[in-house]
Amino acid sequence: MQIPKHVISVWPKKHGGISDAVVKLTIGGAISIFPVKLAKGKGGLHLCLPKTDSVIKEHRFPVQFIDSKAKKQIARNIEKTYRSNKSTCREFDGDRQMYIDYFIFPKRIPFGQVATAVLEINQVIRIRGFRLAEYQDGHRTLFFPERFIKINGDYDFQRVVDFRNDWTEIITSEIWRAYDDEIVRRKRKEVR
Repeated sequence: MQIPKHVISVWPKKHGGISDAVVKLTIGGAISIFPVKLAKGKGGLHLCLPKTDSVIKEHRFPVQFIDSKAKKQIARNIEKTYRSNKSTCREFDGDRQMYIDYFIFPKRIPFGQVATAVLEINQVIRIRGFRLAEYQDGHRTLFFPERFIKINGDYDFQRVVDFRNDWTEIITSEIWRAYDDEIVRRKRKEVR
């Protein structure tokens, strides 16, 4: 499969450092991945996908390209968008359809963090580190992959992956539906 339609926004850094620019990748108008860092090297531009501060390896690097062709395509598109002297934004066509597969990994605790989730977009990009929490009062919530950042001396959390527009409610409910289906499937398996 191919990467769906996507928008690449690039902000060049003015104060040196390891990376030359920061990139935001918005896939299918639904899922944003930020910050992707861009660094110039001997072989050209290199992508550094976002990472979190988690000690769990699967959660530390939440965004992965499953297909190397897709990673090269995104890198080429970022290279086409990048301008060292100004911020730029560009839209690229891709698959008209965006397919999201949900993989749920329940834990054996009744309340609190009950599962982790992985999303795969068109079988080319995998996003890990979503945490599902259910509380005793029945309230359910979804935690996104996050990282610590320091702004003006204060520490704060910033999402590495976020849902855009009306997609937050749609994707969150799909994840919880997949969780409920997985719990029912496991209970049936235990009965046999």
